[in-house]
Amino acid sequence: MTDYDEATPLTSMKDWMLFPPEDSVYSYLTFMMPVEQRRTGRIITPLIFFAVVLVIVNFVMQVGLLYVVGQHIMHKHNEWVSSVAHLKTHAWYHVFPMAYNVAPPKCRGNDSPLCFEHEHGISCSPPSIHVLSDWDLLDADGDGLWTREEADDQELGESVKCEFNVDLPSLYKTLVNDLNNSEGLQNRTDANLRSGAAVHKAYLNWYLHKPLLCTYGDQDMCGALFERGFFDEALLQQSSSDFKDTSSALKYCNDLLQFECFNILPSTYRVWRAKSNQQCGAKLFGQSDYHNPVDDAVVPMLSVDFRKRREYATTKTAAFRVFLGILLVTFLSVMALEMRSIAKVLIFCWKFPTDDSEVRGDGRIVGNDAVTINKRTVATDYDSMEDQGEVTATKEISAIRLDLRIIVCVMTGLRLMLWCFLMWTGIMFLTGPPRYLTLIFDALSLLFIFEIDELLYRTMLRHEFKVDHDTIEPMRVPQWHGGIFSGTHAVFADVLWLLLVILLGIAIVFTYCRNELDPLLGSLECLCRNEGSECYSAQQYSKAWWDNYWSTVLPASNVIIDKLKDL
Repeated sequence: MTDYDEATPLTSMKDWMLFPPEDSVYSYLTFMMPVEQRRTGRIITPLIFFAVVLVIVNFVMQVGLLYVVGQHIMHKHNEWVSSVAHLKTHAWYHVFPMAYNVAPPKCRGNDSPLCFEHEHGISCSPPSIHVLSDWDLLDADGDGLWTREEADDQELGESVKCEFNVDLPSLYKTLVNDLNNSEGLQNRTDANLRSGAAVHKAYLNWYLHKPLLCTYGDQDMCGALFERGFFDEALLQQSSSDFKDTSSALKYCNDLLQFECFNILPSTYRVWRAKSNQQCGAKLFGQSDYHNPVDDAVVPMLSVDFRKRREYATTKTAAFRVFLGILLVTFLSVMALEMRSIAKVLIFCWKFPTDDSEVRGDGRIVGNDAVTINKRTVATDYDSMEDQGEVTATKEISAIRLDLRIIVCVMTGLRLMLWCFLMWTGIMFLTGPPRYLTLIFDALSLLFIFEIDELLYRTMLRHEFKVDHDTIEPMRVPQWHGGIFSGTHAVFADVLWLLLVILLGIAIVFTYCRNELDPLLGSLECLCRNEGSECYSAQQYSKAWWDNYWSTVLPASNVIIDKLKDL
C-alpha cells in the first residue's frame, strides 16, 4: 500500500519514511496493539497482554544475563589486574574508574599489587629484598653496621612497614640467623654477628647475591640467568667451589631457588612466590644454548616462559590489534543499527498522527480511518483442486491512540537504557582478557543477548500470529526535515555512520593497548622474568652489576670478613 513508483529513487522520499514490521517483540507490540483494538473494540485483549508480557520477559532476560555474566567476567578480570599492578590512567570507555585504576593506599598491605612504582620504573620483587639491598636505609647512622637498635627503631620500623609491608626486626633476626648458619661463613663471623648485636656491611655484601637471585622466583629460571651472563664472571673468577664449572654453578642456582630461598627470607617471600606463580600462569618450556666463557663450550639450558606473559606479548602484534579492531567494529555496527532503529521509533512516537476517535465521540476505540483492514485473495498451489485462493487481510495503520504512543515511548526509553548498558558491557567484554577464543566467545555471547527479542518472537509466537503481524503494511512516518539524515543526504548519513563506527573502534583499540595492555605486559615481564626497560631490578641488577659483584664486591667482602673474624 505505497504511493511511490518503483522507478522513483529512494533518496527522493523527503516527506516520509517507511516503518515496517520486524521480527521483534518490540515491533509486534507496536503493530498488533492498534490492529487488535480495531478488531475487538477493546483496549486490552489476551493477545495484547501476551505481547506486553513478551516485552517484559525480554527486558528481564537481557538485563539479567548482561548483569550476571558481565559482573562475573569483569570481577575476575579486575581482581587479576588489581593483584598484578596499579594502572594510573583509566580508559575513557570504562565511564567509571576500575578497581585497578583507584589509587592504592599510602601504605602497602597484604592485598597490594605485586608490582609497584619504584624510582623511575616499576618493581615486582619481594619487598623484603628491596629492604635488604638498601644499605643506606638499614644503616641509619652511617657507621657501617646494621645494629639491633637500628632494626628495633620504632620510627624506622613503621616507615619500612608502610612502604614495603616488611617487619624490620623480624628481617634482622632472619638475616643474623642465616649468616651464622651459613656454611661459607663457618669460623668467619665476628663477635657482633655471633651475638646478634650488629651486621657489618661486608657480611651483607657477601650474602646479597642470594636474595637477589631469589627475585627470579623459580628454579627453572636458572637457564635464563646463565643466558643473560649473570654467572660469567663468577665462572671466570672461580668465586667459590660452587662455581668451578657450569654444572656446579647450575646446581647452586637450582638448589638456591628451589630450597634455600624459603629459609633465608621471611615468610612473606613464600606468599609472594605463590602469588607470582599464580599470576604468571603455567610454564612454557624450551631450550637455549649457553656458551661457557671459560672454555667456550656450548651447554644446553632449559628456557622457560609463562603463559600469561606470552598471552599479553601477542597483544603487541599488528595481527591481534587488527583482530580486536574487527571485533569491535562488528559489535559497534550492530549497536549502531540498533540505535538507528531506536531513533526511528522515537521519530515515530513524535511525528506519527494521533487517532482522535475518542475525542470525536464516535464510540470507537480505534477509528476506521486510523486502522483499515482489507481482505484479499492470494493464489495458492492448490487452486487447481479447489478453484479458489487463500483469503487474507491486509492491514494499514494511519494513526495511533495516545496510550500506544505512551507505551511505545516508555518501551523505547527502556530500550535506550538497555542499549547504553549493552554498549558499556560489550566494550568491557571485548577489552578484557586478550585471548582470541575468549574474545570470539564473548562476541557471540553479546550477539545472543542482543537477539533475545528476536528469539522470543520466533519461538514464543504461533505461526498464524507472525503471519498476521507480517501482513501489516509499513507505516508511513513523516520525515524529520532539515537534517542530513533524510532525503538526498541519506547516503552521506550512512557514510558518516560507517566512519564513526570505524573511528570509535580504532579509538577503543588504541586506548585499550596504551592504558591497559602495554602496562600489564611490562608488569608481567618484570614479575615473571625480571626483564623489561621499565623493570627496576632488571636495569639495576644487569649483567654489568653482576660482573662487578663477582669480580670486585665479593672478593673485597671476603678480605674484610677475614679481618673481622679475628675481632
